[in-house]
Amino acid sequence: MLRRVLILFGNELNTEQLLETGKRLKERYNCEVKGLYVKDVRKHEIIPPSVEGLVIDPSSRYIVEEWDRFENEQIEKLKETLADFASEDLVIREGITPDTALEELKAYDMLIVGKGGRISADLKELLKYHYKPLIIVGEKPIDLDCALLANDKSFRINKSFFRFMSIFDDVTEFGSVSVGLEQEEDDSLKEYLKGSNKVIREREVEGDEYEEIEKAAENCGILIMGDLTHSYILEKITGHAGVKLIENLKISIFIA
Repeated sequence: MLRRVLILFGNELNTEQLLETGKRLKERYNCEVKGLYVKDVRKHEIIPPSVEGLVIDPSSRYIVEEWDRFENEQIEKLKETLADFASEDLVIREGITPDTALEELKAYDMLIVGKGGRISADLKELLKYHYKPLIIVGEKPIDLDCALLANDKSFRINKSFFRFMSIFDDVTEFGSVSVGLEQEEDDSLKEYLKGSNKVIREREVEGDEYEEIEKAAENCGILIMGDLTHSYILEKITGHAGVKLIENLKISIFIA
């Protein structure tokens, strides 16, 4: 059951998709949705320390002042939009973005974040250290009417699938695609769903893992995949599908 959702806002380009995702979850589950904006203190690192005999570049201070002005404008716009459906005001904190978001997450069921064309340093930290479900919103807001599993038949995707079902308990139909795993028999999901009102349609295919999952996800609204908390660096080095899916998919991604 979904009770409390935290949405992390920043300078991502898909703010509208994040807002729409929050609105859809509020309407569908009548849950509490709260926005978080972190004024990241690392922006001050571009200003050298003020010590005797050191000449400080005045342009550095100007850059920070301009950034503060931009942030304040963004915050005011977010407050206006969130007032339509979110609970209370936008939460504003100062700190290091991923650390602050993970601390705030203690009181919520899940964290929703946006992404650009590449995985940012902040998103990388959240992928490595998140301890509650994470939804990454791309070019399209969340759509729960068509959920797809990137099923590598590991305990990680099993964990994500069960967490997804426990949170979004009204979702009853799932697709599943496994790439290059035809020799690995695993009927655990079908066995578990027997006698329930949920159905999973499994497909076994051969080919490039990323390309096949991307193709299967074209007509879906959300992809469920296993977490990368212990394998992000390995995935990045070897070019495995997980990181590429996060970077390139247009639909939302659920990771537990």
